[in-house]
Amino acid sequence: MLNSLYSGVSGLRANQTYLDVIANNVSNVNTSAFKASRVTFADAMSLLKQRGFAADTDNDTIGGRNMMQVGRGTVVSSIDIINTLGTFTNTNRSLDVAIEKAGYYFMVQDTDGSVIYTRAGNFYLDNEGNLVTSFGKKVLGADGNPLKIDDPQNYTNHAINSKGELVAVDADGVLISFGTLGLAKFANEDGLERIGSNMYRTTDAVGEILTGVSGDPGFETLLSESTLELSNVDLSQEFTNMIIAQRAYQSNARTISKSDSILEELVNLLR
Repeated sequence: MLNSLYSGVSGLRANQTYLDVIANNVSNVNTSAFKASRVTFADAMSLLKQRGFAADTDNDTIGGRNMMQVGRGTVVSSIDIINTLGTFTNTNRSLDVAIEKAGYYFMVQDTDGSVIYTRAGNFYLDNEGNLVTSFGKKVLGADGNPLKIDDPQNYTNHAINSKGELVAVDADGVLISFGTLGLAKFANEDGLERIGSNMYRTTDAVGEILTGVSGDPGFETLLSESTLELSNVDLSQEFTNMIIAQRAYQSNARTISKSDSILEELVNLLR
C-alpha cells in the first residue's frame, strides 16, 4: 500500500517542477531573446514481483513467462532549453541589434573578467563610450576586447550596422568604425548555464567554443540592425501545458488521498 503513496508523492514533486518551469516561461514572455524550457519525465525504478523465464526447450508443455513489475512513480529526466528563434521587432534604435540565426551569441565581459554570452542585443553607450548591456556589462569585440568609442562627445550618430560594426560620425562627417561585435557558437549549445540577466555561462558540457564575426567562415549569419529578438515562449502551448500539469498534480494528490483512506481502513481493523 505504501508503494502507491510514494508513487503519488513522486508525481507531485515532478509535476511541481513542471509547473515551476511553465511559470518561468510565462513570466518571461516579454523578455528579450528569452528561450523557453521544457520538462521531460522518466519512470522511476520498478519493484520486481517475479522474474521472467524462457520456455523449457526440453519440455514442450512448459512455456515462458514475462517479467512482473510494479512501477515506483516518476522523476524529472531533463529540463531542456528550446533554442529556436524568437520573433523579431524593429525598434528604430541605432544600438539595438539581433542575430538572425539560432546558435550564435554575443560575447560579454563579466565583472570578474570572464566571458559570458547573450542573445539580447539591446546595447548602450556609457559615459566613457563603452558599449554595454542594460546591466552595465561591457560588450566584447571579435578580438576579445571591449568595444569602445574614444571621446564619444566628438562623434554623433552612434550605431551598430548589419555587419556588427560599432560606428559613429566624426566632426568632418566621416563614418568611423570602432570594432566589430564578436560572436560565439558552441559544439553543444544545450550545455550552457543560465545565470540571469539574459546571460549564459559555459560549462564543460558545451564542448568546443568557436568565435568570429558575422560573415566569417562558419559564421554565415547576418545581424539585423535596429532590431531586437523577442522571447520564443508560445503562450498557447504554455497554457495547455499548465492545464496538463495541474490535472496531473491533482490526480497524484488523489492517489495519495485514496491510499490514505485504505490505510485508515486497515488501522480501523484493530478496533
